[in-house]
Amino acid sequence: MSISRKFTEEQLRSSITHACKKLKIDKPYKQQEICLLSYLRGHDLIVALPTSAGKSLIFEAAPFCWDYLHKIASRGTDQSVSCTTDIPERHSALVVSPLKSLMNTQVAELTEKGINAVALLKETTSDIYADIGRGKYSIIFASPEILQKKGPSLLSNPVFRERVCGIFVDEVHVVKQWGHDGGSTKAFRQDYALLSELRSLVPSKVPVCALTATATSETISVITTSLALKDTALFTESPDRENIKLVVYHTKETDPAITFNWLADELKEKGKECDRHIVYCRSHNDCTKLYGFFEKQIGRFSNRLEQTYAMYHATTDKKVQDAVIDSFRNPDGSIRVLFATTAFGMGVDVKQVYTIIHYGPPKSISEYVQESGRAGRDKKESTSLLIHYTGSTSKSKCDKNMKDFLKVDNKCRRELILQHFNVEKGEWALQQHRCCDICSKQCKCNGETCGEKKALCETSVTEQTPRIESTVVHQREVNQVHREQLHQRLNTYREYCLLVEECKDNHLYSGKDIASGVPRKTLDKVVQECNLELNFEQFNKRYTLFDTNHARHIWDIIQDVVGNCNRLPGHEEEESRDITISMAIDIDPHIDDHDEDSEEELTLQAIIHSSSDSESD
Repeated sequence: MSISRKFTEEQLRSSITHACKKLKIDKPYKQQEICLLSYLRGHDLIVALPTSAGKSLIFEAAPFCWDYLHKIASRGTDQSVSCTTDIPERHSALVVSPLKSLMNTQVAELTEKGINAVALLKETTSDIYADIGRGKYSIIFASPEILQKKGPSLLSNPVFRERVCGIFVDEVHVVKQWGHDGGSTKAFRQDYALLSELRSLVPSKVPVCALTATATSETISVITTSLALKDTALFTESPDRENIKLVVYHTKETDPAITFNWLADELKEKGKECDRHIVYCRSHNDCTKLYGFFEKQIGRFSNRLEQTYAMYHATTDKKVQDAVIDSFRNPDGSIRVLFATTAFGMGVDVKQVYTIIHYGPPKSISEYVQESGRAGRDKKESTSLLIHYTGSTSKSKCDKNMKDFLKVDNKCRRELILQHFNVEKGEWALQQHRCCDICSKQCKCNGETCGEKKALCETSVTEQTPRIESTVVHQREVNQVHREQLHQRLNTYREYCLLVEECKDNHLYSGKDIASGVPRKTLDKVVQECNLELNFEQFNKRYTLFDTNHARHIWDIIQDVVGNCNRLPGHEEEESRDITISMAIDIDPHIDDHDEDSEEELTLQAIIHSSSDSESD
């Protein structure tokens, strides 16, 4: 960026108008324009604006603003240029982004608008880097890890050094969360702490801009140091979103299938007419459990375009990630319930989501605000429900502020969040029942009572099915040979399930555990506990198997290998068969009772009753 002259206020504003036209935007919000003007005057920026405030416009508009100003400078006149004039694209914004999926989404959105954008990934070819060196792209996304490897050579390229108009660190709050050691815990992504090195590789007048929705004073201090910011303009607004009610629900229930039974019923009844819900889970395992439970209750979809529930985390196949994001960018998208880790939603303009459920508390208040802020981006009334179940704080590794937030039972939750970010409460027009669960208890908007109609998630989560009472069971004696035989037979069965026609390629979308219907962790647990004498009903309730047919087959394998277990209900007496079928329908309504064994069933029986050793007479 070689422009050294100063521009008038009118010219700077005209450059923003030009950039908005390139991006097919009518005009910027007031705060967006203020931030852009400060950036164009040469300041480094820290921008902490609420979710849905449109922070990405700052880096998207930057190169086109400078293209416009370069045109003015090349004319050697103070006159502005008409925005209809053909203005060459001469500048590039370098955007540091935390997630591959986020980069891919932003590139896709910009490409749809006719903007040359690219994401630098591990698989990026040398041809792409050559195109960057020739000045093909206006916006370039990269992770800190890629920039540590490729940044020096890229930023030493004379053409790129001339073009680069700013380094923009998106979702910059992760610099503190991921880039620095925490006591005895090593940094999750150490390269985030090395971003200041980029500053030495670009011309000194190139601004560095940090963008986030949440930043405490401590986080701002860490960001300033980590990015080597100077002459910094700080723009902050309250992270509070008044249209989102904050609710915390405490429960001893630890089984996600029981906790979310109401949502499965709602989705099963309404299908694509069901309101959208994002359920944030604290682990891939919780995502998988909930996905499997919904698959058991609702069934699989042969056409992925018709699927009404999905999951999204770092190891989800890219095709599925793209499909999920596309669905949520579309108000009429088919996916109505999503089980996701906190990665989902960063930088994505999710449409018509009015319910966020946190299954277990996030690690920090900042993460909680980030996740909650994915609801109600169109300013409509929404609800953020945090389900705090026994043991979930240690599972999530919550910090002290998050734990204190959960413990409070007599103070407004919204006020606690504002205090965390050192923001004054100010004047609210909120009725108490729209503020939080604590204020809601004190609301008397209807005289002596509250007239609020609560959101479905608030009323339904308290109406859970009671847990199954614990049962005393006998133990049987098994040896290591039994366990090894059982392990081998169960793995053979699982591999078979992946080969049948209806499961082919499904593991690309959901992973092998769900595609087969037989999670590996469940098989390991079955082998470990094969000394327990469980009847079939106890067995089916104890283990996570997405189809009662799988439970029957695995039960048969256990009988064959271990022996001395109760016979499977329904194998002999007609009276027992009636009871068994009734139970099966309660557990899985999609089971069919076939009169004849198919070729597939005969193959199954061969697997179930095959013996590792030849039987003696």
